Amino acid sequence: MLAPRLPVIGWRTFAGAARVDQHSLLDHPRHLPTTSGRAAILLALECLDVGPGDLVLLPSYHCPTMVSPVKTLGADAAFYPIDEHGVPRLDWLSAHGPAHPKALLVPHYFGLPQPMDAVRAWCDARGIALIEDCAHAMFGRAGARPIGSWGDVAIASLTKFFPTPEGGILALNRADLALPPLTPAGRIEQVKAASDILHMGATHDRLTGLNRLIRGAFALKSALRRVVSGGGGAPAAPSHYGELDESGEIDANMALIDLPLSHRALTRASGWISRRVPRHRIVEARRRNYALFTHNIFHVAPTVDVTLGLRYTNERKRFNATFGNDNTACVANQARLGAFVNPNSPGFNTALFAVSQSILNLSCQGNSTSELNGVSIHDQRNEDEFTGTAIASWKPTDDLLLYASYSRGYKA
Repeated sequence: MLAPRLPVIGWRTFAGAARVDQHSLLDHPRHLPTTSGRAAILLALECLDVGPGDLVLLPSYHCPTMVSPVKTLGADAAFYPIDEHGVPRLDWLSAHGPAHPKALLVPHYFGLPQPMDAVRAWCDARGIALIEDCAHAMFGRAGARPIGSWGDVAIASLTKFFPTPEGGILALNRADLALPPLTPAGRIEQVKAASDILHMGATHDRLTGLNRLIRGAFALKSALRRVVSGGGGAPAAPSHYGELDESGEIDANMALIDLPLSHRALTRASGWISRRVPRHRIVEARRRNYALFTHNIFHVAPTVDVTLGLRYTNERKRFNATFGNDNTACVANQARLGAFVNPNSPGFNTALFAVSQSILNLSCQGNSTSELNGVSIHDQRNEDEFTGTAIASWKPTDDLLLYASYSRGYKA
């Protein structure tokens, strides 16, 4: 079974302390739940009156979901460089940036709060609205202020932190801006959101005692759908958890936004989970991994530069699992048919081997056996690694740059 890309619900979801000593955008006094982080960006742009002919500055290292809201509103996007820490190159923007942009979007990359005071001052001096992208940083502080308090508007994504099939946040810090009205979700959308939450939890065996029941109910629903459609019909739409392949997902993210969906309110099930799930485990899980890195450029000659970088990564991974399964058929079939498939058994029978093995395979798929019921596994793994990069560049003329590069990566 593949690990889920995003959080999924399970019994452990509700364990731990409810509150943490970290500010959250969910505590912002003027926040509005949305259907996604991308929808929140669209609504933020609309609050700032961005439209055709306007220009929005986006980072050159970006997610496609930052671009599609800008294009949906008919505005133009221009890209600015960032430094090795993910901070906007304000010196470059001052010297080479386009004239009269309406807004600047700055993300907190990889859950690491970025220093925002210089960015805030730069925007204020030029009358540019600042959009603070907190999709990777729901909790904590950025310098002297809480996350989400630096921008004229701030956005966040719920699905990266909570086991919800949809969800984002729009937060307003400027007094002259008003939260937009959203259309309530319909009954079918409400039911689908709740069922998607349970289905994903059961698919990844997180709801011990209910996994088989929930998976069976959804299998029955799919079977009935095939019968009604005459064995064919269009396949079910991909869930918000993402069943698209990589290229399909990129195409979907770059496409123009579904405006009615972006202006729909968050479903009640997704909103309830984001408000009620204890946050301590979420914050602690994101504190267990850290990296230290340095990136240095040495100008050894007027036309020769040497870049040396070093990174230290430390990761702590804990695995805690308790198997819960009431499949007694596997144990019973092993007792009845085991002799037919064991070559060392007096009862071994080559004629019955194939059919006996097939029955055992079907009734004992994976860990589906009561022999493992109640068995707990607890493990921990610590990893640390030094990696680095070295680049030598030579610019013999203004039009020619030669360079050699070496780097060593690390994958946990």
